Amino acid sequence: MGFLLLSSVLTKIATRQVGDDSDEDEDSGDTGQKEIYSSAALLILIGLLIVAFFTSYLLKSKKIQAVHETVISIFAGMVVGLILRLTAVTSVLNA
Repeated sequence: MGFLLLSSVLTKIATRQVGDDSDEDEDSGDTGQKEIYSSAALLILIGLLIVAFFTSYLLKSKKIQAVHETVISIFAGMVVGLILRLTAVTSVLNA
């Protein structure tokens, strides 16, 4: 659930930065920066998906049933969100 929430937030950030240029001036020159920020958000999202698939594979191959892969995905999303908050990456968070 937390992973899905984080992925939906990052997707909204990426699509809003690329698709919503109505309130900003075209001459501002921030288009390159917006593309970099949306690329960073998508990179984080893809990284979390890879971590989720890899941990799911490891749990199934080791036959560990004590922890479900959803719990690990939630904690991975929480850790990434905490890192983004603590490092003050406002361009990815507030965009």
